[in-house]
Amino acid sequence: MAVVPQTPNSLLLLETITETRSLEEEPVLTEDEKAEYIREKVEKGFRFRQHTHSSGGHSRCKHGHHSAKDWSPRLSPKRIRRAKHQPKQKDENKETQDAGKGTRSLRPSEKSGLETAILTKGPANVRPWSSAGERSHKEGRKSPRQRPKTASAATRGDEIVRPWSVTEVLDDNQIESKGEISTDEETEKTKWVWTPKKDTPKGEDQLAIEQGETEEEGKRPQVRTVQSFQELLEGPKVRDEDYDTDLEDDFPPDPEKEYDPSGTNIYLDQCKKEGVIPISYVIRHLKDPVMRMRHHYLGTKQTKPLARAMTDNPYIEDLDLVDNHLEEGGAVALATMLRENANITKLDISENFIYSRGATAMFSMLETNYTLKSLILRSNHLSDSDIQLLSEALKNNSTLVDIDLSHNDLGDLAGVYLAPGLAENHSLTRLNLSWNAIRGKGSVALFNALKANSVLEILDMSWNGIALPGCQALGRALKVNTTLRILNLSNNHITVDATKKLVIGLKKNIGLEVLMMGTNPLGDEGIMTLLVPMHKHKTLRIFTIQGLTVPTGIQAKIEDLMNAKDIYVLHAGVGGFKRQRISSSTASMVEQFINDNQLNVLDGFLQKDSEKCNMISCEDMLEVLHDNGLKMSKDQIDKLLKHTNLQRHMKIHYRALLAGFSSLRVGQFTEAEMSEY
Repeated sequence: MAVVPQTPNSLLLLETITETRSLEEEPVLTEDEKAEYIREKVEKGFRFRQHTHSSGGHSRCKHGHHSAKDWSPRLSPKRIRRAKHQPKQKDENKETQDAGKGTRSLRPSEKSGLETAILTKGPANVRPWSSAGERSHKEGRKSPRQRPKTASAATRGDEIVRPWSVTEVLDDNQIESKGEISTDEETEKTKWVWTPKKDTPKGEDQLAIEQGETEEEGKRPQVRTVQSFQELLEGPKVRDEDYDTDLEDDFPPDPEKEYDPSGTNIYLDQCKKEGVIPISYVIRHLKDPVMRMRHHYLGTKQTKPLARAMTDNPYIEDLDLVDNHLEEGGAVALATMLRENANITKLDISENFIYSRGATAMFSMLETNYTLKSLILRSNHLSDSDIQLLSEALKNNSTLVDIDLSHNDLGDLAGVYLAPGLAENHSLTRLNLSWNAIRGKGSVALFNALKANSVLEILDMSWNGIALPGCQALGRALKVNTTLRILNLSNNHITVDATKKLVIGLKKNIGLEVLMMGTNPLGDEGIMTLLVPMHKHKTLRIFTIQGLTVPTGIQAKIEDLMNAKDIYVLHAGVGGFKRQRISSSTASMVEQFINDNQLNVLDGFLQKDSEKCNMISCEDMLEVLHDNGLKMSKDQIDKLLKHTNLQRHMKIHYRALLAGFSSLRVGQFTEAEMSEY
């Protein structure tokens, strides 16, 4: 039995001892034993709170049996008498509970094994405090202070059974299990069975402390199985065969849509989502290799469904959306599509007002796209700052071979920004910067980049104004560059002094084939200066000064050059003579197209002229014009050949086409060549 002394300071102490003592034992402790007793409890971790009485003098307990002065650890006579005269319970398997007093008796198995604790009541206004309360707070339990006190103790037989008390200090195992401890009187062995805490869901893997009483010794206690909380929520399982319904017949499943790689279904769904009407032309040509859709005024809302439909399209290789008012949003949608699309090799979105935001999206796309070869952004209001991102993209991109930035708002800074990317790029063969404002430092930076570049073949710098500084830098670059084949410097304010600087590089150049310098203030002296190194140039085949007339003396020099070297010189005539024009509207259309696309058309003619005889067939001429974007019907082609007295099997001197069909010279095939047809 636990003996709890009352201290002079009205302290209440609970001690659990393993050895059971009879109620008749009344140990008498000396003062030294009392001090030692309290000291041992303090060392074991018990904490005390002192109560200060309001009245003076010595305090007395509730029953008035002793004062703090003559303190003794004896139990109160009233508690002893109650324990002696309490009758035994006949049924030890039942719990006894005094509902009126709020007490609870222990189970029979709790009598042994669990060490009995006796509560000795002190003054009514004294509440002990121990570390168990603080520990229970930390573990998420209600502390002993928050629990209700029972009115009195319950007894069974000659033993005193402690009531549920605020001073109860739980064992460590009790704290962890948060359940009850059951003991067996016969075996005095504790049987632990996990059971869930009250008012908490019971899971299948949870066990709780239950009474594991067995009829025979050695038999293992049975564990009560409980239903999981999830099963309680779901309820009993329902089988479909238990119910009869015809809802399935009323609502048949939607038919599955067939997979369409062209993206037609996606296009229709996206048009519905964007609230726009699908375009029949798009639906008809999603499976064609070329989609040429100019001047349809698509706008941003119509472009988004088209871009999403073409994300995984495996058919279209050439996408032409010139003059559709795509604006920034449409360009961003197309750039997003090209990040995923691996089939499109050419994109032309000229005249669409994409501005800086659209250009930024396009140039960022070039860093991840490895299939696009031609990008045409003509007339889109691009600025110098946009070119800075393009320069970084050119350093990483290895597939782009043609880029057109003509008719934009590029200035000197654009040339400065583009130069580093051009110097490090190893794939770009065509660069069109015509109709911009790249002058001074910008042109010098670009021409200096040609010293390091070894892949660029066609450069169009017409209508920029490079003047003397640009010609000086270009002359130095032509000395070392051997890959540049076609160079257009028309209308660049090139004077006599500038030509003298340019000629220095022409004398040592061994790769240039076409030099175009029309509409420059060269003067007679400038023209003569340019003709001098051409007598020794090994690769030059075409020299044009369109828009400039020449005097009779210079015309004689030009004829001598053309006879001595296989070089074709094109000019505006002698002494203001104007060449006769063909009145046919079809021929005029073709001449205008050739004049607007001189570099690309000339490059096509040179590639067809594999033998370098300066002649190609009419069939090859029509093919080159078609590849560069000139679409003519069969009737238009027949009309053109009829008015020019040409036939498909004839050979023509293609260099004269730059001056128009009136100056065209016709040659005949040999008999061997005719037999091939």
